[in-house]
Amino acid sequence: MAGAGVEAEYIDSNKACGVIARGVMDLWNYGSGKGQLSQYFKERVMQLTI
Repeated sequence: MAGAGVEAEYIDSNKACGVIARGVMDLWNYGSGKGQLSQYFKERVMQLTI
């Protein structure tokens, strides 16, 4: 998320908890072990950059 431009204050806040949880879930489940982030996760990260 930091590499995508999300400010550190947002990453460390409650605003990012759901996005981080979704990213972890994607990496565990999405694509049966292929380790890909979902489009939904990517869109939420983009929203945090605004």
